[in-house]
Amino acid sequence: MNKKGILAILIIIAVIIVVVIVVSGNKGNVGNGEGVTGEVNDIKAGGTETFDPTVPGEDVELTQPKVSAPAAPGVKAQLRVFDMSASENGFIPEQIVVNQGDTINVKLKAPIVGYDIALPDLGLYQSVDQGVEKTLAFQALTPGTFTYLCRDMCPGGKEIKGSLIVKGN
Repeated sequence: MNKKGILAILIIIAVIIVVVIVVSGNKGNVGNGEGVTGEVNDIKAGGTETFDPTVPGEDVELTQPKVSAPAAPGVKAQLRVFDMSASENGFIPEQIVVNQGDTINVKLKAPIVGYDIALPDLGLYQSVDQGVEKTLAFQALTPGTFTYLCRDMCPGGKEIKGSLIVKGN
């Protein structure tokens, strides 16, 4: 193969890599969760920002997860697994507190009614139909308080929200 052919192939590969990066890119430096769909980067809860870079005092305690394990051997970060559901009264749990660097799996359960959850500033969205369980997985890389909210399928048509607090190291 001549130099022009090799150069053409390299250019095509570079373009493909750029397209893949742009298409799969996420705001907020998080990993996509299983089944994450939808475009939520511009959603604001009630017209207000859904991220506050401040973290409540150091005395705020970590939320007890269903499962907690080292994310990898020899690291401080944890894999934390939480069960979540929603009703007209709100999300359960209404607040989740984790450490920066933790890998978070939120098992979304909808035994009674379907709902959805969005974390706009992390670029995450997941809908859950009644009788279905899905997992929203991401890494908590940025300290601060993030609002999670119901966007499209809110139980009873009510606006419900909660808080993800990521404590800095």
